[in-house]
Amino acid sequence: LVPSAVSLFDIAAPALMTAFLASFILIGIGLLTPPETSSCTWVNPSVFPYVLRQLLLAQSEARLAVCAEPPPGLGVSFVPTSPALAAGSFGMLMAVLNSLPLGQLDGAALATAAPWA
Repeated sequence: LVPSAVSLFDIAAPALMTAFLASFILIGIGLLTPPETSSCTWVNPSVFPYVLRQLLLAQSEARLAVCAEPPPGLGVSFVPTSPALAAGSFGMLMAVLNSLPLGQLDGAALATAAPWA
């Protein structure tokens, strides 16, 4: 059990910030690493937010020259990307969902233990 609301806030806030920071770092690494044939992950750019989608599409031309054909069964809309970018985007989605003020999520802990509440 957490002894007080201040302790609850002190636990939940750094946990969320760490998740966001780790996701941003992975996305940055994914955007900055040069393409290699051994590290091609095929993703659908329409599932990414607008800014990240534009960066992904701009980067995809360089990766198309290096990456092999997409695996069979993927649609034409899939583009190659870095595995770090895909992992960072998934981590960001999980961090955003965890920040919602619902049930036992960290967002609910922050909402109930916020100093202004």
